[in-house]
Amino acid sequence: MNDGTVMIEICDNGVGIELPLKEKKNGHQSKGMKLILERLQLLDPAANAFFTIQNTAPGTRIRLQLTPKMYRLTTNSSPLPH
Repeated sequence: MNDGTVMIEICDNGVGIELPLKEKKNGHQSKGMKLILERLQLLDPAANAFFTIQNTAPGTRIRLQLTPKMYRLTTNSSPLPH
């Protein structure tokens, strides 16, 4: 994107997001997406739309939008450590 925003799209062909949510045990609250939102908000409090989740039957599509404050580019071409 021209303003430096990076769009990341993750797609899979699994069972989707709805079925696993229905199969969770009573009282279980998934916190993964909430934690991601909180962390992105800390990196750029002015940003308002971080990601969208779409059921694609089968599977799920997630789109992340990262503003320049949320990432940094490096010139190091060596692979990341495992």
